[in-house]
Amino acid sequence: MSRVIFAFLFSLVIAPAALAQSRGAEFDPANLDRLAFMLGTFEVSSEESNPQGEWAPRPTHRITMERDLYDAIMVENRRLPEGDDGISTMTVFGFDPFREEYRVVVNGSFLGLVDVFEGTFDGDRLVLDNVSSGTSYHAPNGAVYNYQLWFEDTEGPGYARGINISWDGGETFYPWVRGVATPVED
Repeated sequence: MSRVIFAFLFSLVIAPAALAQSRGAEFDPANLDRLAFMLGTFEVSSEESNPQGEWAPRPTHRITMERDLYDAIMVENRRLPEGDDGISTMTVFGFDPFREEYRVVVNGSFLGLVDVFEGTFDGDRLVLDNVSSGTSYHAPNGAVYNYQLWFEDTEGPGYARGINISWDGGETFYPWVRGVATPVED
């Protein structure tokens, strides 16, 4: 199963970079260097918004982000203890030199869904969504959810991150989860 996941991730992140090199576009590590603020091990404290717009704290969790595959990608792992109610994830960050945008592939323990996000920096904030990839979440009640991820370097150690949600195909995104990742020792 891990080979299938790796092959899928390879086809979405690495294969376009290799093809870009063969067609004149070059791999530029500076694109991922811009995400260096997310490298390391972090404790994430976050809160979640309810439909009334009130914020409530979520359980903290730990993530680790490392460069991989000869620095061509960055991989974030969020592993929760077995039996924990949360979702463990593996998130791969890459850069598409053809379209000049970042691509993020999230594979979560919730239903084993794979979600693909694409986007760019808006000022100092990396903003990506799953609208153009077509990997929206289709709920059993027929509702369709799109998500937008954002990551922003902060003045101090660590960074801010969040998830926005859309119920209208990505026309409007609403804040859903926001948090701060604080560096910790392994």
